[in-house]
Parts: sequence; structure tokens; C-alpha cells
Amino acid sequence: MPKGPQKKAGGRVRGYRFLEPCLLNQLLRGPAHGYELAAGSQHCGFEGGEVIPSIVYRTLRDLEEQGHVTSEWEMESGRKPRRVYTLALQGEDYLSALIQEVREMDKVLHTLLEVHDSIMQEKAREGAQQEPVTEGRSA
Repeated sequence: MPKGPQKKAGGRVRGYRFLEPCLLNQLLRGPAHGYELAAGSQHCGFEGGEVIPSIVYRTLRDLEEQGHVTSEWEMESGRKPRRVYTLALQGEDYLSALIQEVREMDKVLHTLLEVHDSIMQEKAREGAQQEPVTEGRSA
């Protein structure tokens, strides 16, 4: 599963397109601090919860600016102030739309993988049926 922003085929960063629905899903359970949300990303498939915290906080700020989450400072004696994030009603609607997109993408990805596997199996069968060519002789 995705582990931090990694460059994959084509040099693009993958995995983080799923960070918004991952964070919103966690907030669906209830309010949480940013570090809890970053750590909880492992439940969304991010390996070991290893997402870059600055990207989590930037995403949370963006979601807050868009009205999908709200935040408040939590002041506890003996601790540094921390933000507590809560899913807004608008965020629930946004999450539903994101999940629908992910479901549609899931269908496309499964079909793509099935087609790829089928082609690879055909190529393996063809390769097994061909006689090896030796020097000076053709098959």
C-alpha cells in the first residue's frame, strides 16, 4: 500500500489522492487531533501510518477552508495547545461524493488489473509453446 509520497512509474506521486477521504472517514468517527489522524491513516492503507505530517496538516487546512471540517484549539494544562478537528455537515456530503468516486475508480482499476493479468497469462502460454531457437537452427 502507499507509504508516504513515493515516485512511481511516470515519476508521479501516488497515494495522496486518497488522503482527503481517509482523513474525513476518520473524522466520521469523531473529533481528533492531527497527529491521531496521521497515525490513523494506516487504516486507510497507508503503510504504518507513515504519511508526512505537514501534508496531513495542509490537507486539513484546505478541508477547513472549504468548510468540510472545523477545528478548535484544545488547551490542557502542562501540554502545548493542539487543534481538534471535527467533520462538518458539508464534509459528510463531500465524503459521500469522494467515496462514490473511489468506488467508480475501484471498478476501473479492477478491470484494468484483470485485463493485464489475462494478457500476461496469454503471453506466458505463448512463450511456453514456442520452441527455443538455437544458433544455426530456426524453430
